[in-house]
Amino acid sequence: MSKDLSNKLKSIVHKAQPAIKKGQREKVRPDSFSLLQSEHETIQKLMSRAFQNGRDVSKSEIIRAAIKSLDGLNDEAFLQMLESLQRVKAGRPPHKQIQ
Repeated sequence: MSKDLSNKLKSIVHKAQPAIKKGQREKVRPDSFSLLQSEHETIQKLMSRAFQNGRDVSKSEIIRAAIKSLDGLNDEAFLQMLESLQRVKAGRPPHKQIQ
């Protein structure tokens, strides 16, 4: 990648991210998503692992740490990680009606 293109990309990313002043907190945005049972169990295992190492964490913190890790990957590794995932239907399963 040329140096000019690299600098342009950096400026675009910098402009896209709102500046957060020191001491100012970024807004929290609640969200919901679907996980496989095994992924949920992995989150619980990671929470337990953190607790055993003296750090009490939430599911949200585990997911946010994973997002930071993904953001640090190069494109090839990032795409390989996405390809390794099983597709999950979005949304909640239909409710069973009680008769």
